[in-house]
Amino acid sequence: MSVLDILRQKILNDTDKAVLGITPRMVTKDEIKQAFLADLHALLEKYNAEITTEDHWTGYAECGSDIRMTVEIAPVYKDGECESEQTSIDLGKFIGKG
Repeated sequence: MSVLDILRQKILNDTDKAVLGITPRMVTKDEIKQAFLADLHALLEKYNAEITTEDHWTGYAECGSDIRMTVEIAPVYKDGECESEQTSIDLGKFIGKG
């Protein structure tokens, strides 16, 4: 179940519960975490991808302050022909604080 599915279910349940006069149940952080990780795992599986990290400024004072994340997607071959190219997606500052 995706995070969106959980939130949709929560909305539907809240509406029903409001009609019945029952206090709605909050979606817990553990439920959100579990749903998010399941969605992420499914997405990585779908594209045969993995997430890698590297410290861009290794050996400098900034070491550890500029960790870069990249999604690596392996090429797909069928009968010796490349059906999709290897792809690297630099997540840069898209993910994280800042």
